[in-house]
Amino acid sequence: MQILEAHTDIVRCLLKIDEFRLVSASDEGRVVVWNHVTGQCIHTIQAHTRPVTCMLLLDRHTLLTGSSDRSIRFWNIATGACEHVLHDAHKGSVQCLAKLQTGEGRGVFCSGGNDQDLCLWKAPAATGSLSKPSLLGLIHRKEEENLHCLLPISGQRIVTASNASYLFVYNTDTMAFDKLLAYHRESVRCLINISESMFASGSLDGSVVIWQTDTLAPLKILDYPEKFFDNHAYPFAVSHMVTLIDKYLCCAMGRGFRIYDVTSGECVLDNKDAHEAQISQVMQLYKGTRLVTCSADSSIKIWSVSPSGLQRRGVRFGRSTRTAQQVGEMWGHSEAVVCLLPFSSDSFASCGADGLVILWKDGRGQWEMRNRYATAALLQHHMQLDAEQLDEVGDVDDVEHVEPPPPNPSPVDGQVISVYSGTPTRPDISHLQVQASADCTTQEVQPRSERNIQALLL
Repeated sequence: MQILEAHTDIVRCLLKIDEFRLVSASDEGRVVVWNHVTGQCIHTIQAHTRPVTCMLLLDRHTLLTGSSDRSIRFWNIATGACEHVLHDAHKGSVQCLAKLQTGEGRGVFCSGGNDQDLCLWKAPAATGSLSKPSLLGLIHRKEEENLHCLLPISGQRIVTASNASYLFVYNTDTMAFDKLLAYHRESVRCLINISESMFASGSLDGSVVIWQTDTLAPLKILDYPEKFFDNHAYPFAVSHMVTLIDKYLCCAMGRGFRIYDVTSGECVLDNKDAHEAQISQVMQLYKGTRLVTCSADSSIKIWSVSPSGLQRRGVRFGRSTRTAQQVGEMWGHSEAVVCLLPFSSDSFASCGADGLVILWKDGRGQWEMRNRYATAALLQHHMQLDAEQLDEVGDVDDVEHVEPPPPNPSPVDGQVISVYSGTPTRPDISHLQVQASADCTTQEVQPRSERNIQALLL
């Protein structure tokens, strides 16, 4: 565990840039770029005057941030410099940023906020370009409620979810409203693409619906609780969704999580009370054999999920009797854990209301990695020593006057003449003399450390 401190308010957003860097954003308007391998802070940017609400990695050089100060800013990731600002991009808080695939080429993205418009933008062709982002068009939203999420789907369309119980679909080619999708009874808070032909929506009422992308018809109803509001709360509210092993969908619902078979529509695993408070997010590690959940109870838990167990027959419109086994529990945050971000199959980051970003790495994996790095560094050092000693002794041609030793006897079948084993040590220079055999008069000798390297690589 490694704690990264640079924020003074709630950290709500984490985004992976590449295999070495991540970026975090918080309610004080600050954006921080980290090296998640070493934990070093690369850039600290006071990006906005109000909370940062969303981020988008436009390409490997450009980061976009949206804020409740109603602006969208373009950042050069390498330098930390702000290259463009879209002032008053929306009349309300900017809530969502998403890349689009359109006929306009690369660099097209959509922004949505707490106003009546979806904005389509064209970013400059290259980082550092003097040209400014251009507005391609506005799509007038039919719903008046605040926007929670938007999802680009195939067919040049965007699905939006707001405080309303309906989903609204808009066409980015015609810049017009396309269709209204009605099935949920409360506000939809989660949207996810399952494949090119399907997407899913999750609501405060605990319902999870799979939609067909081309026809926009409901394909399967994974869950639909009859009683969804109790004691002024939504006990089964869907807060996050993630796809697992191609055909499974994991949904964080209230204090627990469920896994559904998308093909059959059955619930194959159900952990009702996984945490003491609502789960914020769920993700997978170790190639889908582990689930990680975080919660408002400030804990992070790891669960074992067997792919073979998921393939057994589940329960439709009910609770499966199978549960995931808890194999780990981590405490590092003092307040609610808001977001999780995986780096690799065995490492991730978390952020929370305490203003901290914490890096979590598998201890055994880190030990093995450090050993590999140390071995590589040691062998490189020995190679440098051999090269320096060869320079001191001189080339083989310069020592031809040395009498070669008598040829070694031919080995008898099954007899080992010499075997090198053990840890590489600082070599002496006695072995650099010219060797001779019965078939040749001179033979160039390979330095001992190079033989060691080849043996280790084998």
